[in-house]
Amino acid sequence: MATLPTSLAYELLTFLRDRLLSAAQANDRKLLLDLQATFDVLLEFAYKVDDRGMGRILETLESSARDVITGIPGKASYPTDEEILSAGMTKPEA
Repeated sequence: MATLPTSLAYELLTFLRDRLLSAAQANDRKLLLDLQATFDVLLEFAYKVDDRGMGRILETLESSARDVITGIPGKASYPTDEEILSAGMTKPEA
């Protein structure tokens, strides 16, 4: 099974991270639950194609969504652009 192009994966992961940040700031429980489910499905895909870099970022996002949903203050962490790039993703060309 083929993996996502690394530039598409970068765009997807940064988009999802930004959505998670917005949902957390707005305390939008429904969106947080939807994002957590999305992270779970994508994480399953990452495991299936053995993409450890993407899996690591998705694990962080899923954990952060869960932490916000359960109300654990200050525990959620959000991957930076640099962390996403270091996981093997590449920025798309302009």
